[in-house]
Amino acid sequence: MSYGIEYQNLTFQFDGCPANRAINELGRQQGKESFFPDYGSCPAYVAFLEHGSNNCYDESGRRARQWGVQHIGDHGQVMGRIIRASEYVESGMTKPKDRGQKAETYIATNRKRLAEALPLTVLQKHLQGRTIALGVQDFSADHAAKHPWWVMANEKGWVFSQRYYAAGSAVKFYVADALTLEMALMAVSQVSVGDTVTMANLIEPFGFESVLKRLCPGEQLRLMRIPIKPATDSTLKPATCNAPKPATRNAPNPASPRALEPGTLGS
Repeated sequence: MSYGIEYQNLTFQFDGCPANRAINELGRQQGKESFFPDYGSCPAYVAFLEHGSNNCYDESGRRARQWGVQHIGDHGQVMGRIIRASEYVESGMTKPKDRGQKAETYIATNRKRLAEALPLTVLQKHLQGRTIALGVQDFSADHAAKHPWWVMANEKGWVFSQRYYAAGSAVKFYVADALTLEMALMAVSQVSVGDTVTMANLIEPFGFESVLKRLCPGEQLRLMRIPIKPATDSTLKPATCNAPKPATRNAPNPASPRALEPGTLGS
């Protein structure tokens, strides 16, 4: 039976309000009504997923896989998508790490990922100065025609058609700063209207996948969260070893006659 596999996940958190306000400003310049509510602060999340199918292989014989944007939105929106995705996990149509899993476990695992999400600036610093491309899944041309950021991207020639994606559903843009990335991610969440595995897939070769791979596995992400403590006098002292000295078995005492060479007599 064919089923999907979730290999690796990376989740980031950012304040969505600056992007919301910037998109609203674009809308006002285009003569459109406010697209987002201007909250004082609204934590948003973006989750990236490396996924594939159990019966698809690349030229090397390895199971084919690719990275995509799995979830974008506030906590409630992302949890809603996670809960819907858990139905496929429960039925065996999706297997995290290629293993069967209960829906409750899947939901709890992803809830924990949201609680431990890294700042999006960790990713943004790696993408700074790069051009990246995304192909939107379940693309809505009607939504895109009304979305201020997507209208701007179309006017600037960032939007293009890509094989396997709906016409005009792929976008390529330069990451100049954090706001540029946040606005693009917000736009993707508004023009993708389905419940597919990913909202958008990364289109290579632009180096986005290589950045995500460098941020994996989780041990590297854990180290990023550990604060570096300043050195103190105690930390600067050389380490001492309290291990016991190796025992000597039947070692001869140089002062005893047994230590003399054979054939000699002790006086």
